[in-house]
Amino acid sequence: KKPVTWRLPDEEGAYWLTARMTGLPGRPVLSQRFVHAITPTVLSDAMKRRTFVALGSSDAARAFFNSRGLRMTEEFDELRPDTHTVVIWNASHLTENEKSRAKALCDFAGRGGRVVVLGASSWNWPGLCDVKIGKSRRFSRVFPHRPAPQTSLAAIRPEWLIRWNSLPGTVGLGPLEGPAMARAEKILWAKEPTTTVAALLPAAEGSGRILFVQLDLQRRLDVSKPAYDPAAERLLVSLLADTEPHPPKSP
Repeated sequence: KKPVTWRLPDEEGAYWLTARMTGLPGRPVLSQRFVHAITPTVLSDAMKRRTFVALGSSDAARAFFNSRGLRMTEEFDELRPDTHTVVIWNASHLTENEKSRAKALCDFAGRGGRVVVLGASSWNWPGLCDVKIGKSRRFSRVFPHRPAPQTSLAAIRPEWLIRWNSLPGTVGLGPLEGPAMARAEKILWAKEPTTTVAALLPAAEGSGRILFVQLDLQRRLDVSKPAYDPAAERLLVSLLADTEPHPPKSP
Protein backbone atom coordinates (compact mmCIF):
# COMPACT_ATOMS: atom_id res chain seq x y z
CA LYS A 1 0.00 0.00 0.00
CA LYS A 2 1.16 3.50 -0.81
CA PRO A 3 -0.58 6.67 0.33
CA VAL A 4 -1.31 9.20 -2.42
CA THR A 5 -2.28 12.83 -1.92
CA TRP A 6 -3.72 15.15 -4.51
CA ARG A 7 -5.34 18.57 -4.75
CA LEU A 8 -8.97 18.90 -5.67
CA PRO A 9 -9.73 21.37 -8.49
CA ASP A 10 -10.65 24.86 -7.36
CA GLU A 11 -13.73 24.89 -9.58
CA GLU A 12 -16.77 23.30 -7.94
CA GLY A 13 -17.89 20.15 -9.69
CA ALA A 14 -17.71 16.36 -9.90
CA TYR A 15 -14.48 14.67 -10.97
CA TRP A 16 -13.01 11.23 -11.47
CA LEU A 17 -9.76 10.46 -9.68
CA THR A 18 -7.96 7.78 -11.69
CA ALA A 19 -4.90 5.75 -10.73
CA ARG A 20 -3.10 3.61 -13.34
CA MET A 21 -2.03 0.44 -11.57
CA THR A 22 0.98 -1.37 -13.08
CA GLY A 23 1.63 -4.12 -10.55
CA LEU A 24 1.17 -6.90 -13.13
CA PRO A 25 3.58 -6.66 -16.09
CA GLY A 26 1.71 -5.97 -19.30
CA ARG A 27 -1.63 -5.66 -17.52
CA PRO A 28 -2.18 -2.09 -16.33
CA VAL A 29 -5.49 -1.50 -14.56
CA LEU A 30 -7.31 1.77 -14.01
CA SER A 31 -8.75 2.29 -10.52
CA GLN A 32 -11.25 5.16 -10.33
CA ARG A 33 -13.02 7.07 -7.59
CA PHE A 34 -15.75 9.67 -7.93
CA VAL A 35 -14.86 12.83 -5.97
CA HIS A 36 -16.59 16.15 -5.29
CA ALA A 37 -15.06 19.59 -5.30
CA ILE A 38 -17.42 21.82 -3.33
CA THR A 39 -16.80 25.41 -2.32
CA PRO A 40 -17.31 26.25 1.38
CA THR A 41 -20.96 26.54 2.37
CA VAL A 42 -22.06 30.10 3.10
CA LEU A 43 -24.90 30.71 5.54
CA SER A 44 -27.29 33.53 4.76
CA ASP A 45 -28.09 36.32 7.22
CA ALA A 46 -31.73 35.23 7.14
CA MET A 47 -30.73 31.76 8.27
CA LYS A 48 -28.68 33.18 11.13
CA ARG A 49 -31.69 35.19 12.33
CA ARG A 50 -33.87 32.08 12.69
CA THR A 51 -34.14 29.84 15.73
CA PHE A 52 -33.81 26.12 15.12
CA VAL A 53 -35.77 23.96 17.52
CA ALA A 54 -33.87 20.67 17.72
CA LEU A 55 -35.81 17.68 19.07
CA GLY A 56 -34.18 14.32 19.70
CA SER A 57 -31.01 16.35 20.03
CA SER A 58 -27.48 15.23 20.90
CA ASP A 59 -23.99 16.59 21.39
CA ALA A 60 -23.49 16.28 17.63
CA ALA A 61 -26.53 18.44 16.96
CA ARG A 62 -25.42 21.10 19.41
CA ALA A 63 -21.91 21.06 17.95
CA PHE A 64 -23.25 21.50 14.41
CA PHE A 65 -25.46 24.50 15.18
CA ASN A 66 -22.94 26.17 17.48
CA SER A 67 -20.03 25.75 15.07
CA ARG A 68 -22.04 27.42 12.29
CA GLY A 69 -23.21 30.30 14.48
CA LEU A 70 -26.86 29.25 14.28
CA ARG A 71 -29.35 29.81 17.07
CA MET A 72 -30.63 26.55 18.50
CA THR A 73 -32.95 25.61 21.32
CA GLU A 74 -34.31 22.32 22.62
CA GLU A 75 -37.35 23.92 24.26
CA PHE A 76 -40.26 25.84 22.83
CA ASP A 77 -43.45 27.49 24.03
CA GLU A 78 -44.85 29.19 20.97
CA LEU A 79 -43.72 28.40 17.42
CA ARG A 80 -43.88 30.99 14.64
CA PRO A 81 -43.34 30.02 10.97
CA ASP A 82 -41.49 33.28 10.27
CA THR A 83 -39.08 32.72 13.17
CA HIS A 84 -38.66 29.00 13.85
CA THR A 85 -37.65 25.85 12.01
CA VAL A 86 -38.16 22.52 13.78
CA VAL A 87 -35.53 19.82 13.20
CA ILE A 88 -36.00 16.29 14.53
CA TRP A 89 -32.35 15.36 14.69
CA ASN A 90 -32.60 11.79 15.90
CA ALA A 91 -36.03 10.18 16.25
CA SER A 92 -34.56 7.49 18.54
CA HIS A 93 -33.61 10.19 21.08
CA LEU A 94 -37.08 11.76 21.35
CA THR A 95 -38.31 12.08 24.92
CA GLU A 96 -41.88 11.50 26.06
CA ASN A 97 -42.11 15.19 26.86
CA GLU A 98 -41.14 16.07 23.28
CA LYS A 99 -43.64 13.57 21.88
CA SER A 100 -46.39 15.13 23.98
CA ARG A 101 -46.03 18.29 21.85
CA ALA A 102 -47.25 16.58 18.67
CA LYS A 103 -50.44 18.67 18.48
CA ALA A 104 -48.47 21.93 18.71
CA LEU A 105 -46.12 20.77 15.94
CA CYS A 106 -49.03 19.74 13.71
CA ASP A 107 -50.57 23.18 14.26
CA PHE A 108 -47.23 24.83 13.46
CA ALA A 109 -46.96 22.84 10.21
CA GLY A 110 -50.57 23.72 9.35
CA ARG A 111 -49.68 27.43 9.61
CA GLY A 112 -46.85 26.96 7.12
CA GLY A 113 -44.09 26.12 9.60
CA ARG A 114 -41.23 23.90 8.49
CA VAL A 115 -40.68 20.59 10.30
CA VAL A 116 -37.75 18.50 9.04
CA VAL A 117 -37.10 14.92 10.15
CA LEU A 118 -33.51 13.81 9.50
CA GLY A 119 -32.48 10.24 8.71
CA ALA A 120 -34.17 7.88 11.17
CA SER A 121 -33.61 4.18 11.80
CA SER A 122 -37.13 3.87 13.22
CA TRP A 123 -40.21 6.01 13.82
CA ASN A 124 -42.56 5.71 16.78
CA TRP A 125 -44.44 8.99 16.80
CA PRO A 126 -47.76 8.48 14.96
CA GLY A 127 -49.13 11.53 16.77
CA LEU A 128 -46.98 13.68 14.47
CA CYS A 129 -46.99 11.57 11.31
CA ASP A 130 -48.31 8.07 10.58
CA VAL A 131 -45.28 6.75 8.75
CA LYS A 132 -42.92 3.81 9.12
CA ILE A 133 -39.27 3.26 8.29
CA GLY A 134 -38.79 0.19 6.12
CA LYS A 135 -36.28 -2.58 6.57
CA SER A 136 -32.86 -1.20 7.45
CA ARG A 137 -30.98 -0.73 4.21
CA ARG A 138 -28.27 1.57 2.94
CA PHE A 139 -28.09 3.00 -0.55
CA SER A 140 -25.07 4.33 -2.44
CA ARG A 141 -27.04 6.88 -4.44
CA VAL A 142 -30.47 8.48 -4.61
CA PHE A 143 -32.39 10.20 -7.40
CA PRO A 144 -35.00 12.98 -7.69
CA HIS A 145 -38.50 11.77 -8.58
CA ARG A 146 -38.69 14.83 -10.84
CA PRO A 147 -37.28 18.37 -10.81
CA ALA A 148 -38.26 19.18 -7.24
CA PRO A 149 -40.16 22.43 -6.62
CA GLN A 150 -38.67 22.69 -3.12
CA THR A 151 -36.00 25.37 -3.00
CA SER A 152 -34.14 23.19 -0.48
CA LEU A 153 -33.10 20.89 -3.32
CA ALA A 154 -32.69 23.49 -6.03
CA ALA A 155 -29.01 24.07 -5.16
CA ILE A 156 -28.15 20.38 -5.00
CA ARG A 157 -26.42 18.83 -7.99
CA PRO A 158 -27.62 15.25 -8.75
CA GLU A 159 -24.02 14.01 -8.65
CA TRP A 160 -23.79 15.11 -4.99
CA LEU A 161 -26.28 12.37 -4.16
CA ILE A 162 -23.81 9.62 -5.12
CA ARG A 163 -21.33 7.77 -2.86
CA TRP A 164 -20.31 10.25 -0.21
CA ASN A 165 -16.57 9.98 0.42
CA SER A 166 -16.57 7.78 -2.70
CA LEU A 167 -17.70 4.84 -0.56
CA PRO A 168 -20.68 2.52 -1.15
CA GLY A 169 -23.79 2.60 1.02
CA THR A 170 -23.22 6.10 2.39
CA VAL A 171 -26.14 8.19 1.13
CA GLY A 172 -29.62 6.71 1.65
CA LEU A 173 -31.11 4.95 4.68
CA GLY A 174 -34.25 2.85 5.24
CA PRO A 175 -37.18 3.77 2.95
CA LEU A 176 -40.37 5.55 3.96
CA GLU A 177 -43.47 3.37 4.21
CA GLY A 178 -46.83 3.30 5.98
CA PRO A 179 -50.27 4.97 5.71
CA ALA A 180 -49.02 8.55 5.26
CA MET A 181 -47.26 7.59 2.01
CA ALA A 182 -50.63 7.42 0.25
CA ARG A 183 -50.72 11.25 0.26
CA ALA A 184 -47.00 11.93 0.11
CA GLU A 185 -45.24 14.31 -2.24
CA LYS A 186 -42.30 12.10 -3.12
CA ILE A 187 -38.95 13.83 -3.60
CA LEU A 188 -36.07 11.30 -3.68
CA TRP A 189 -35.90 7.56 -4.38
CA ALA A 190 -33.24 4.85 -4.14
CA LYS A 191 -32.77 1.68 -6.19
CA GLU A 192 -36.25 1.98 -7.76
CA PRO A 193 -38.94 4.70 -7.84
CA THR A 194 -41.12 2.82 -5.34
CA THR A 195 -38.35 3.07 -2.72
CA THR A 196 -38.84 6.60 -1.43
CA VAL A 197 -36.20 8.14 0.86
CA ALA A 198 -37.40 11.77 0.98
CA ALA A 199 -40.95 13.08 0.92
CA LEU A 200 -43.38 15.65 2.24
CA LEU A 201 -45.90 13.70 4.32
CA PRO A 202 -49.22 14.83 5.81
CA ALA A 203 -49.13 15.63 9.50
CA ALA A 204 -51.32 13.47 11.72
CA GLU A 205 -53.64 16.44 12.35
CA GLY A 206 -54.57 19.46 10.28
CA SER A 207 -53.41 20.42 6.80
CA GLY A 208 -49.66 20.70 7.43
CA ARG A 209 -46.88 18.54 6.04
CA ILE A 210 -43.70 17.09 7.52
CA LEU A 211 -40.50 16.77 5.49
CA PHE A 212 -38.76 13.40 5.98
CA VAL A 213 -35.23 13.10 4.58
CA GLN A 214 -33.85 9.57 4.93
CA LEU A 215 -30.26 10.47 4.11
CA ASP A 216 -27.17 9.79 6.22
CA LEU A 217 -26.55 13.45 7.03
CA GLN A 218 -25.91 13.71 10.76
CA ARG A 219 -22.76 11.54 10.79
CA ARG A 220 -21.08 13.52 8.01
CA LEU A 221 -21.01 17.06 9.39
CA ASP A 222 -17.95 17.11 11.65
CA VAL A 223 -15.08 18.47 9.54
CA SER A 224 -12.53 16.98 11.95
CA LYS A 225 -13.61 13.39 11.25
CA PRO A 226 -12.99 11.13 8.23
CA ALA A 227 -16.73 10.62 7.69
CA TYR A 228 -17.24 14.32 6.87
CA ASP A 229 -18.51 15.04 3.39
CA PRO A 230 -19.19 18.58 2.10
CA ALA A 231 -22.09 17.34 -0.05
CA ALA A 232 -23.94 16.20 3.08
CA GLU A 233 -23.27 19.54 4.78
CA ARG A 234 -24.42 21.50 1.74
CA LEU A 235 -27.63 19.48 1.55
CA LEU A 236 -28.45 19.93 5.24
CA VAL A 237 -27.75 23.65 5.15
CA SER A 238 -29.95 23.92 2.07
CA LEU A 239 -32.76 22.10 3.87
CA LEU A 240 -32.46 24.38 6.88
CA ALA A 241 -32.11 27.54 4.80
CA ASP A 242 -35.43 27.00 3.04
CA THR A 243 -37.17 29.34 5.44
CA GLU A 244 -40.10 30.55 3.38
CA PRO A 245 -43.33 29.43 5.11
CA HIS A 246 -44.98 26.59 3.23
CA PRO A 247 -48.69 27.23 2.65
CA PRO A 248 -50.90 24.39 3.85
CA LYS A 249 -51.81 21.87 1.18
CA SER A 250 -55.40 22.15 0.01
CA PRO A 251 -57.63 19.25 1.10
